[in-house]
Amino acid sequence: MKKIALLSVLTLLSVLVFAQSKFPSRYKYESIGLSINAMNYVGDLDPAPNPFSPALKFTRWDIGGEMTQRFSPRLHARIAFSWGRIQGDDQKSSSSTGDDAPRYRRNLSFRNDIYELKTDIIWDVFVMDLH
Repeated sequence: MKKIALLSVLTLLSVLVFAQSKFPSRYKYESIGLSINAMNYVGDLDPAPNPFSPALKFTRWDIGGEMTQRFSPRLHARIAFSWGRIQGDDQKSSSSTGDDAPRYRRNLSFRNDIYELKTDIIWDVFVMDLH
């Protein structure tokens, strides 16, 4: 984890050094964004017949934030963080009778938090002339 954090910081610093150019300051900007998404688990503890129809009762929120810095007409850097939780439960996704009875007796469950930290370097191929 320390290596990933160090690599992220070094990447952003190299972008800052590389981005020093004759670019009007009025076109430089920072932006901040928030996101709310959905996360779902598909696997052995999910009763759905295929991966495209997971059990909606196990759907959980995923929240995140990001910051983007524009250095030049073509070069941007972005750092983002998100957190979400997935879960699965045999007791909640099966019944004690019928075809699901073995899964109900198996009684497996889990809950897992997922954290994501990422950095991106964005290079725009097509740019309008800003000068």
